[in-house]
Amino acid sequence: MLIYACVLNQLDIALTVAASLSVQSPFTNRSFRDSDCIHGRQHLLSDMGCPFTLIRVYREWLRVRHEGVEDTRRWTRRLGIEEARLYEITKLRRQFREILEQNELVPRREEREWAALSFARAATAGGREAQAVRAEEAGRARGQTDKSVARGTTL
Repeated sequence: MLIYACVLNQLDIALTVAASLSVQSPFTNRSFRDSDCIHGRQHLLSDMGCPFTLIRVYREWLRVRHEGVEDTRRWTRRLGIEEARLYEITKLRRQFREILEQNELVPRREEREWAALSFARAATAGGREAQAVRAEEAGRARGQTDKSVARGTTL
């Protein structure tokens, strides 16, 4: 599934699905009996099945965590979700991504960040400077040194 996701450029969703299927369900027993929990998480349920519900729950938890409007512990307790399971999903996502990076199926984070920085620098630069930045980035991708790129030679 993760290899297909790399090919189809849907890695984030596949990482979440793979990680969430690898851990115990984040929904507590109380979440299926308590009407407040059932009603509170109604907007997170998906007609397409559990994997899509888990994607929604995980994304919403990340949003709540990022915005900081509400304490995530209270949010998960109110909806009948075990927050520890969501942390496990986060950890597994990171591990799966590292495995894909080690096997060179996806670029490493540092390389992607460097490429984005170089692209931004090239976009703001004009003329020959932009061409030099693009040539430098292309050389780095092929494993050439900065000096050999500047001279136009290869190793």
